[in-house]
Amino acid sequence: MIFALVIPLPSTQGRMQLFKLNMQGINCCEDLNWDYLVKNTEGFSGADIACVTQKLEKQKFIYCLSVMSRSLIHAFEEKTNKRRRIQEY
Repeated sequence: MIFALVIPLPSTQGRMQLFKLNMQGINCCEDLNWDYLVKNTEGFSGADIACVTQKLEKQKFIYCLSVMSRSLIHAFEEKTNKRRRIQEY
């Protein structure tokens, strides 16, 4: 005997709850448009939403690293330029 378990796709309210549940602990922008996010993920399963939030977290981490790198490079350049000005004086 073979059994099939059919799980329906989440409703609009269900997708909202899934996004909020999966995004707990992820510091995202405060002005995130939850309605837009939910509206444009119609047909997504719970696993799809989990995957989207994991990718979002990774991209945010990569973005933070790039911002930190740019900040460090900028600070290094400023310090180097100050040294040059002092040496030239």
